[in-house]
Amino acid sequence: MSYVNPVPTMDPGDEVMTAPVAAALKGVHRNSVHKAIKEGRLKATRSGKSWLIRRRDLDAWQVLGHRPKNGGDGSGRAATATPPSLPAEQRERARKLKRLLAEWMADESGHDEEMWPKLKAVLEEDRLSSRKLFRETSP
Repeated sequence: MSYVNPVPTMDPGDEVMTAPVAAALKGVHRNSVHKAIKEGRLKATRSGKSWLIRRRDLDAWQVLGHRPKNGGDGSGRAATATPPSLPAEQRERARKLKRLLAEWMADESGHDEEMWPKLKAVLEEDRLSSRKLFRETSP
């Protein structure tokens, strides 16, 4: 008896993401993504205040006039790619981790700005050295 998967699998190209996540994955500023959408170089669909971009459209988009932030190959991926010698399960976990990190970096909720002063205070607390870890910057 053969096993049939009752759940249909989704085409990875149909995966949808927001503009900030797409920008992080491509290694460009989110304004570059918005500009490309406005100029018609990147296909996207408006949903409320957000732009939704399919993975296949993001992959097809050629970034113009930018130096890549990360790897130098224009993919927006870090120079330290997942080695192909890793088992498939570990490669998949690494891919998911990179995607999660890109989404976290694209988050614009303001949570990191709110937490940073608290984190600095905790790191400075009870240090053995009298030297400060962080320089005080004036706003």
